[in-house]
Amino acid sequence: MNIMKAKTGKFKKLRYALFGAIFFPVIFCGQARAYGFTVYYLYKLANFSGFIPFSFGTQLALDDQTGEVYVINGGVSIFNTHGMQTFRFGESAGLGSIQGLAVDKDGNIMTLSYERDGMRYFIGFCNYRGELERKIGVTGLPPDFSAFKPQSILLKGGRLYLVDKVNMLVAQIDAKGVCLKTWDLFRIMGWDKVKNDDGSLLKPGAISAFGFTIDGEGNMYFTAPTSFRAYKVTPDGKASGFGQGGDGPGKFGVVSGIAVDSKGYIYVSDRLRCVVMIFDKNLDFVKEFGFRSYGPGGLIVPDDMVIGKDGTLYVSQGGDRGVDVFRMDYD
Repeated sequence: MNIMKAKTGKFKKLRYALFGAIFFPVIFCGQARAYGFTVYYLYKLANFSGFIPFSFGTQLALDDQTGEVYVINGGVSIFNTHGMQTFRFGESAGLGSIQGLAVDKDGNIMTLSYERDGMRYFIGFCNYRGELERKIGVTGLPPDFSAFKPQSILLKGGRLYLVDKVNMLVAQIDAKGVCLKTWDLFRIMGWDKVKNDDGSLLKPGAISAFGFTIDGEGNMYFTAPTSFRAYKVTPDGKASGFGQGGDGPGKFGVVSGIAVDSKGYIYVSDRLRCVVMIFDKNLDFVKEFGFRSYGPGGLIVPDDMVIGKDGTLYVSQGGDRGVDVFRMDYD
């Protein structure tokens, strides 16, 4: 494990070469200026050799206190607020196969990991260097969560959530792994009452979530590409849907990642259309940005997203395109 620090003048020159876009950002004029903010393209996450070609399946997490972004792809890479890799961990056998992570206000890291057999999951509690200090299992899940196999972990409002996006199940747990509350989103959406062509009822897994996030008030947001919709579910189980299929602005092709910023704007990435769409807190379409291109500001199969308190948006992509960084300028 190596820690890289910006100390020398030589490094500064390299940093300027790698991240010239910081000083001369691309503005999506006429395309993303709306509702009092403008979208800027900044740069790609990189190390000393240049941008890192993370590809499809890369997951992102954010430290809300420091603004550092965590990229989960095999191991875990940490990047500072200038987009430079500063640390990497996760290759040790003790942490298993890391699927996601969350960072608390003190910089401690909680990983959602699977044992090497791929069957058993656990939560690893690590220090800021990614060194495993203890791990716990989850207890107290209800009987109808017997198929629960989470792929995501989130920490919002001081509460820890595990999310099974395939079976549409969410569990809130405490620091000891005890289940406090659960949501069966498949049933909340009423999909358990929908019939197939042969008259049988839909089963969990027939409709799954791709992107999933939770805001500070505990509202859950997720995308379901097979229904060409995105959804919001409140903590008390009230559901709302937005979006529709199509190939024009604001329309859904194959929706994937979803993120919510501090202003209440909702960001939805579309793998097929290669754009990021923005909706307001009323779930109304505002604007979209991005285009299918390998050039600056272009997107190739945009996938997972996270956004910081300052409006910095990180978008992972396929095609070895790595992670692009945008800035939302709230006028």
